[in-house]
Amino acid sequence: MSIIMGSILVAPYISYDNSIARWLPSSSESLNTYKKFLEDFNSDALLILSFHGEIDSSAFINIDEKINILSQRDAVIGVSKWPVKVLQQKIKDKGVLAYIIRFEPVSYINPNRPELLQYINHLFGSQNIPYSLAGTGVIHEAINHNTKTTTSTFLMIGMLLLLLILIFFIRSLIPLIQTLLTAIVGISFMILSAFIFEVPISITHTIIPVIILFYSTSVSMHILTHHGNFRTVFWPISLFILTTCFGFFSFALSESPVLNDFAYLGISGILGCIC
Repeated sequence: MSIIMGSILVAPYISYDNSIARWLPSSSESLNTYKKFLEDFNSDALLILSFHGEIDSSAFINIDEKINILSQRDAVIGVSKWPVKVLQQKIKDKGVLAYIIRFEPVSYINPNRPELLQYINHLFGSQNIPYSLAGTGVIHEAINHNTKTTTSTFLMIGMLLLLLILIFFIRSLIPLIQTLLTAIVGISFMILSAFIFEVPISITHTIIPVIILFYSTSVSMHILTHHGNFRTVFWPISLFILTTCFGFFSFALSESPVLNDFAYLGISGILGCIC
């Protein structure tokens, strides 16, 4: 129970990252070319902040004050109006006020700054004037949010399907609870491992909890079908866990960080189901 409680406490602090740095190895030729481009032309990290609707003088002063506050924030290189005067005559919508926000990227392979997006939303979210953000990190943040919700959705659907299967085959309360707890402990161990070793979750990893859910149930079902005689099923279960871990370990041989983490998360979940 301590593993389950611990995973519940640390789950909100699990990080999510779907940046390009997670997919490509540092030796990638494309990344090295991109790095040289940034060295020659400086950062390409920018956001476009636009306000829509009627903007009176008081609202404009309020926006201008907050823009000045934003321009002084760490990592922000500068904030300027967009488009420049020479291009403004091409903009037909007179009800749009837009700014370009240039900022220093975290690294050349991960330019995203989610904390800057959160700060901008906090700064302008209390206004009655609708606004929108576009640029570096916006889609990245949306994918991270989708990763978080998708993981929860897949896990709930998997738990529901598993519960229906167990009710149909086991039809006994205590063994059913024991089997479910085995699955939950495996997933909890994976969450704790992700938190302790600071492994960020990517969209690719959303399938792992469901895999662990059914694999750990298989271990428990082996024991139940042999009436709790652990000695009889020890070697079959050991081989089952060992071969599954080796299967996940094959991803650790990749140069891609996201696949390496796929291996570590999968192995930790499988090992957790025998705790």
